[in-house]
Amino acid sequence: MEGHLDAKSREYVAAHVLEAAVEAELAEEMLKRGLYQNAADRAFMAFKALASALVVSRLEDLARGERRREWCMKVGYAAPAKAC
Repeated sequence: MEGHLDAKSREYVAAHVLEAAVEAELAEEMLKRGLYQNAADRAFMAFKALASALVVSRLEDLARGERRREWCMKVGYAAPAKAC
């Protein structure tokens, strides 16, 4: 899974699910060490990656019209990397 991944591909979804799992594990480890801010940041990144994978995998159901589909492909699954 190196390089650019097509947003419609199974590899894209799999990469984001894996990213979510890794980020969640990091969040749990940081939480155990008392690093609450870092843990919260990692938990947010895990949620973002999982949400992105879910949106892409269910794009057909979410984007029923051409205009909605274009929006989803441009913006809908590409949430910002930081909360602020």
